[in-house]
Order: sequence, then C-alpha cells, then structure tokens
Amino acid sequence: MIKYTELLDEKGKLTFSQLDDSAKLLAEDQYVNSLIQQHQKDSSLLNSIQKSYLHNSGSQNH
Repeated sequence: MIKYTELLDEKGKLTFSQLDDSAKLLAEDQYVNSLIQQHQKDSSLLNSIQKSYLHNSGSQNH
C-alpha cells in the first residue's frame, strides 16, 4: 500500500490496475483483521481454513 500512496502523492492519480490492486490489498487486510479479532475472542470459532489463512498471512510480506 505504501507504494500506491507514494505514487498517488507523486503523480496525483493511479491507473485502474493500481486502484484494483490497492483495493484487493485493503480487502485482504480487513479480512485478516477480522480473523485476528475472532481469534482473540475465541479461537475455536475459526475453521481450519481460516486458521491456516491467518497463519500464512503472517508469514508473507504484503
């Protein structure tokens, strides 16, 4: 997201592809945040796919 913010500051606009990419990153960030909140409340509420996604998202650089 930082690179898109810098591009926006520098050029005053983003391409449709850059907008799409940044929207996907924001959506993924929101999803991960919701999984973290669920995990903190009651980790048993997460299914195995959600737990795996949460674990794997922490090991990647976005």
